[in-house]
Amino acid sequence: IAKATATLGIDNYQDSVEYNGSAVTVTPTVNGAVASEGIVNVTIAYTADGSEAVTVGEIRNAGSYTVTLQISGALNYADASQEFVITVTRAQLTVTTANTSFTYDGSVKGIDRLGVSLSGAVAGDDVSAVIDRVVSGEEPAELKNAGSYTVTYRLEGAAAGNYTIAE
Repeated sequence: IAKATATLGIDNYQDSVEYNGSAVTVTPTVNGAVASEGIVNVTIAYTADGSEAVTVGEIRNAGSYTVTLQISGALNYADASQEFVITVTRAQLTVTTANTSFTYDGSVKGIDRLGVSLSGAVAGDDVSAVIDRVVSGEEPAELKNAGSYTVTYRLEGAAAGNYTIAE
């Protein structure tokens, strides 16, 4: 009697999920097995971005993760292995500038004077917006003299890699 072939899968598998601060749940499934028999030798290995071994609870930050399911040494089933890639994409944040109009007073306007706020971040995440570049016309500038400026922001903080600024 030849060993049966079982197919490995992940329950509710999604190859791409947006970062939300929660760990991605990985529940292996075995199809093609006799219902009354349990295949107890299913092993799961996780790697992040192709090299670093991680645990299931660590699949939460933006990046690419490979989940490898494997059956080996089962009495009635052939050895099998299946890889799944789960990509956690960056969530988008909205940057709002409350104060956009000033009267010249000789001082440089910093981020504190602009009233910058972020929306869309997971509560408790360490992420903030800082001024990346100020341009007047085509030239880099300070927010000081009379005129019109374009201000771009970048994200900083331990969780900044999980986010992008919405356009």
